[in-house]
Amino acid sequence: MGPEIARAASERNPDLLVLSSQLRSYSGQPFLGHHVEYLLERTSRTVAVVVFPANPADS
Repeated sequence: MGPEIARAASERNPDLLVLSSQLRSYSGQPFLGHHVEYLLERTSRTVAVVVFPANPADS
């Protein structure tokens, strides 16, 4: 999904990409998810990420 969002953003030229994610830990480091990480690393667009805390019941 990350590459598709990046491609659509490139074609439509938005001012801002707004994404949501649930914050998780991966090897002791904060992790937002593959799609969010992909877009943060590869798009030149401004990205805002709305982060929700991990649900303790899911752990």
